[in-house]
Amino acid sequence: MLKDYFSTFNVSVYVKLVFVMLLCVTVICGCGMGGASQRPSDAHSAPTEDLPTVVDFNDTELGKQIRQDYFNYLRDNDALPTTFTTMDKVRIKGYYGVYNGYVAVIMDDYGPTALEETIIAGILFVHDAGNNIIVWKNGEFYKLQEIYNLSLLTREDILDIANSGRAYDHIDHLDGNHAGLSLGAEKYLCHQYYIYFFLQSPNLGGVTRDDIWIEEYYGTYNGYLVMMMDYKGSDYTDDEREVIIADIPFRYNNGNSIIVWARSGPSYAMFELQKSYDLGFLTQEDLSDIADQHNSN
Repeated sequence: MLKDYFSTFNVSVYVKLVFVMLLCVTVICGCGMGGASQRPSDAHSAPTEDLPTVVDFNDTELGKQIRQDYFNYLRDNDALPTTFTTMDKVRIKGYYGVYNGYVAVIMDDYGPTALEETIIAGILFVHDAGNNIIVWKNGEFYKLQEIYNLSLLTREDILDIANSGRAYDHIDHLDGNHAGLSLGAEKYLCHQYYIYFFLQSPNLGGVTRDDIWIEEYYGTYNGYLVMMMDYKGSDYTDDEREVIIADIPFRYNNGNSIIVWARSGPSYAMFELQKSYDLGFLTQEDLSDIADQHNSN
């Protein structure tokens, strides 16, 4: 629930309204505040071709209702900045359309911030830190990740939201080389692998971002992306080996291993599969599904 967020942070006049996933890593998935029970029809419900500007949308009847509901929500959860004396102080920063009755918006956080990345449905979003897209329906607010997890929005819906690009610096959302990942997400994951394993390890010099690729992608589990990476000039041994995690065997034909992209504190990091299970990112059922994919290759 969004309410869980406000119980963990101190609120100031410039309160950061944090609505994140996890992934991935963090945890990205969660439960809605209520009312999200209807599954969408098979038909894709894209927004109208010409979305109103966010300035115009703020002053529509729907925009005013969302702003009033958000004002009420902040007030009821003791998260209302002292300067927000009326609904007029609450502004919508980005409007992305209506999908299956859910209105996708991003609220104005009124403060400078750095950028952070979130991957939802294999699609990369780059946005203000701690201020992700949320969706509204019938007075309730939900995280974009949780609505997708509940199958109330399709991956095509998420892609349309990403491509609307209002208040977002998004990169290439074309399909990548692996089903379920956009090209931008693949590039981003390779970049993170480079940062995490090569910039921190001087002995592995000589490798550039362009020398790294995703060897296998096993999917997203609980918001965490599971994959196997490789890079030009890797010198893995050719020895076959078997690794047992939670009584589940993983068979490898070289020294490479499955890794997990997950949130670690305020940022994201790469974890070994065993560590991801120990930290509770993945369940035994998740591991069994990953092993079935991996061992069949």
